[in-house]
Amino acid sequence: MGWTTTHSIEVAAPPSTLWRLSVAVGDWPDWNERVERAHLDGPLRVGARGLLTLRSGPKSPFVVTAIDEGASFETVTHLPGARIRLRFRIEGSEGISGTDGTEGAAGTEGEAGDGDGDGVSVISAATSLTGPMAFAYRRFLNPGLTAGVALSLARLATVASAPVASAPDDPADA
Repeated sequence: MGWTTTHSIEVAAPPSTLWRLSVAVGDWPDWNERVERAHLDGPLRVGARGLLTLRSGPKSPFVVTAIDEGASFETVTHLPGARIRLRFRIEGSEGISGTDGTEGAAGTEGEAGDGDGDGVSVISAATSLTGPMAFAYRRFLNPGLTAGVALSLARLATVASAPVASAPDDPADA
């Protein structure tokens, strides 16, 4: 039997900032402490293949299986007899229906990438493990994935809401 876990967090950053950070695959180690290196062959698009090198654990090839530009993407990693699916979603404050671990429905007036002001966004990650051998992987993958995803979202929120340092207008002021 498989399992699914979903984590959501509110972030004081616009959806466009969160999207830019989340699709910069090579920069995933900046906010995901479990990832040592990440690489995607080409731009983020359905069918693109990538490779995660975890700090502790095997290298994990993945494929992008779905994308809704500016709002969500999904990856799948195949294991012998099982697969891990990660669905990453960003919603602007106008599309938030709740952060109780269930997916919110986007508002009817705009899409998740709209409302790029200073409002609150919600980022969520749903991770599922399915397949005939999911029960065997669940015992050792579930604790690390569950805690790792929650920590990664918190770190992404910190990176996304960090003030951007600017250079002084007058070099003499430096």
